[in-house]
Amino acid sequence: MGAFLFVMSPAYGATLKATPSHTKFGTIDEGPSVVVKVVIENTGKSQVEITNIQTNCACTEAVLEKRTLAAGEKTELQVTYQTQGRPGPFDKNVTFSTNIPGEEKIEIFSFNGDVREAPGAKIAVAPRRVMIEGDNLNTGKKQAFSVKNEGSLPLVITGMRSKDGKNVYYDGAKEGRITVEPGKERNVELQLKGKSDVGAGSELILIESNAINAGESGLFLMIQYK
Repeated sequence: MGAFLFVMSPAYGATLKATPSHTKFGTIDEGPSVVVKVVIENTGKSQVEITNIQTNCACTEAVLEKRTLAAGEKTELQVTYQTQGRPGPFDKNVTFSTNIPGEEKIEIFSFNGDVREAPGAKIAVAPRRVMIEGDNLNTGKKQAFSVKNEGSLPLVITGMRSKDGKNVYYDGAKEGRITVEPGKERNVELQLKGKSDVGAGSELILIESNAINAGESGLFLMIQYK
């Protein structure tokens, strides 16, 4: 590892230099994106065309100010890594596609580090899939679910409803919110509804909570009718 990277094709007289060529972020907190600015310089004698920029993860964005560099010209590469939802170690890179003979693809910059997980509630529910069949197709059935908080802050469930909003299975505003402390587990019993029409089908139940691992849409349970 050095302070910069040279990529040179003697026959073509083209050289790309990245400063820095590698960055160690160390341990960083989950949430804010991290940004590093890299100077890209053509230190050769011929013009360089950068035809494409690739990263090895959708979590990494690389924006190059200018893609055609005359001899001696510099430009800026801005690299942004999104830490939200990505706790743990990371090792990423940025690759250029160029018109340099023999150097059509160049790993121009790399970076690594470790994301410290943000404090928050994390939900785990079992079972995630329930089958309703036979006589229960019309009447529905009572089903117990185990809800566990695998996070570091209290888990608060505010509601459970079908994805389309037609069926409300639990209303925290009326029945009181369900709170599960970190590392704890509790059972929640729901009266699942039957299916009035004939034939197989399914329904998604959305669990509304403050869990950081549930995604923007929330955590879903699947109810299948057979």
